[in-house]
Amino acid sequence: MFSAEEILNLYLKNGSEIFHTPFFQKMKNFGGIFDEKYPSENLEKILKKYMGNVKLSQLLKPSLITSYDMTRRKPVFFRQQKAKKDKSKDFLLRDIARATSAAPTYFELAHIRSIAGEMYSLIDGGMVANNPALCAYAEARELFSVKEKRKITASDMVIFSIGTGENKKPYLYDNVKDWGIADWIKPILDILLSAGPETVDFQLKQIFEANNKISQYIRIRSALPDSINPEMDDTTDENIKALDDFGKTLAYDNDDELERLLDMLLMEENEEKTEIKKSLEV
Repeated sequence: MFSAEEILNLYLKNGSEIFHTPFFQKMKNFGGIFDEKYPSENLEKILKKYMGNVKLSQLLKPSLITSYDMTRRKPVFFRQQKAKKDKSKDFLLRDIARATSAAPTYFELAHIRSIAGEMYSLIDGGMVANNPALCAYAEARELFSVKEKRKITASDMVIFSIGTGENKKPYLYDNVKDWGIADWIKPILDILLSAGPETVDFQLKQIFEANNKISQYIRIRSALPDSINPEMDDTTDENIKALDDFGKTLAYDNDDELERLLDMLLMEENEEKTEIKKSLEV
């Protein structure tokens, strides 16, 4: 339904509306200490505008989207291929988007209902898989092993993973050594959210290297420049422009990797077309 550029504009053009706090909300939450920082109504309105009543099962390609269930205390993986077969696994796409972006302290947790009527209380998928590439690897193995009727490994895959920018602010020994509970709260979250993606990157490199296919794993990432405020609710014109410029620079700096990815995808497509042509000739 949308091009990549239009999806990007969902944030670039609507970010200031999504992260808008009415005066009463500011008084009520006292900077996010006593309540979520932002009401969810604006976010939900924009998601409905973009996604309407489209369901997970209606997506054109196999997909996996992450969240965390606060009631059942376990990760939730929204999977298009499961939703097509089971209504209890199917949801409105806008509800999934609301759940996977329900960042603690920023938005109230998402209280959503499956197509079959089951209720879920969910928070941001980044809490369980801030780099979901390994989840995608596991899902692809299961899905295509059944489809191909053979064991699928990394040698059969190309994984393209895109980071969201890394905050490499150092924590110096002299500053950290005497921290108490209050001092550690924010750094612990920062470390967990940054260490998780790096661990997944390490694991996937080892998996592909063990299959002698390290070239089929591509991850694009970079440290955020000082011109960018890493807080996701900084939607000032200056920060939005800096983020946009950073994305363009990242693409330019990784042009060789992107070309290599394109070559692999086109090679696969051409091989499939050749197989189809042969079968038609037969």
